[in-house]
Amino acid sequence: MRVLLCIIGGIALILAALCVPLRFSLTGAVESGGGRGCVAARYLFFCKRLFFDLYLLDPPQLTLVWHNGAERLSSHPLLGKKKKKRKSPMGHALMHALHLGEMRLTWVVGIRDDPAAAALCCGLLEHVSRIAWHAALSEKLAVDPQIAVLPRFDTDLLRLEVLGIGKVFPAQIILELLQKREKTDYGASD
Repeated sequence: MRVLLCIIGGIALILAALCVPLRFSLTGAVESGGGRGCVAARYLFFCKRLFFDLYLLDPPQLTLVWHNGAERLSSHPLLGKKKKKRKSPMGHALMHALHLGEMRLTWVVGIRDDPAAAALCCGLLEHVSRIAWHAALSEKLAVDPQIAVLPRFDTDLLRLEVLGIGKVFPAQIILELLQKREKTDYGASD
């Protein structure tokens, strides 16, 4: 009887763990030369952080480098020839299961000694950011970001700060994978 209760308790614990969300957060800032950021994933009591450096004008130019704080994990050029990768079913299921709770983009625009030009750039940048977001990502990430543009008059500066928070339920990823597999099995049997 005790063994049966332990088995039922274990199954209930696993099912409960599948319904606890995996939470993601993204923070980062990019200036004209490059940027830094962090992606953190939290599940129950565990937390894993990955850091990235984005090199735009600084060497190695147009490169994204992932590291865990101490060692470099991978480097990806942003332009040039890329290997054509087959889409991963897990990545596809993860994108479908992702729920963004918040997305905040903050631009800081500085034009020294010309407040009128800084104000014009701020207005233009806010509208261009909204158009670019809705054209590129609004269908994939169904959240309307908070976009703020702050003027600076004491320095020449263009900076983008990003904050994103999202969550994924492991049970939903499993359901997405099963539905995808069912569709491919159904299509293959015809």
